[in-house]
Amino acid sequence: MAMGIVLIFSLSFAQDPTKSTTAPTINDNLEAGEGAHVNELYGGGATDSETKQGGTSGNAYLDGEWQDGEIVMNDNTVISGNKYRYNIYTQQMQFISNEDTMAVANPGETKFIRFADKEFIYTDFYSKGELKQGYFELLQEGECSLLKRWVVSYHLVEGEANKRNSESNNEEFIRECTCYLKFGNNPATALESRKKDFLNCFDEDSDHIGAFIKIEKLKHKDQEDLEEIVSYYNHINQ
Repeated sequence: MAMGIVLIFSLSFAQDPTKSTTAPTINDNLEAGEGAHVNELYGGGATDSETKQGGTSGNAYLDGEWQDGEIVMNDNTVISGNKYRYNIYTQQMQFISNEDTMAVANPGETKFIRFADKEFIYTDFYSKGELKQGYFELLQEGECSLLKRWVVSYHLVEGEANKRNSESNNEEFIRECTCYLKFGNNPATALESRKKDFLNCFDEDSDHIGAFIKIEKLKHKDQEDLEEIVSYYNHINQ
């Protein structure tokens, strides 16, 4: 039932988070290792120096604009009529209700949250061997789901952001993303960087996936190629 979702006020997050007045600090919400593949995933000829710098500057939201959307509950009840945004700094899904900024308090009761042509799920995942829960953008769904987790790794001091991007005075956060694989109902795990380790994730289908990658000349560190690889795996496991 729609009442199954508990909502909490999030007025403190209605505006951008308070600017830091000290040196850049790592966000406590970031699990170690997240964001490590951001430059690899999108290819684009990133240099070693770009990889070490890590992430891209931006604000606290995946998209700062409020977007029409809906929540689909685990019992398939649909809650619509609200506008949503994803605060990746606080890891909250926020929406406007009666002119107040609200946040989903029990995301585990949701199946999907859809807005801005994106679909998000809340699921278990492993980080450094520890089981956690969080929001992921759903890129591919099937026996193997391809997920992308967005985080803010650094909150820059005022003025420091301008050194990274002199064209904007408002970019004060370093945002990073990592792709994850989720097989069935198992917790999601971060994408393996080494090709051999990546193929081993597919167990008895690893040889088939390896052959497919070779024939199609795909790279598992490129997001579009990765989506094609996962789609192929799901096709042969229907």
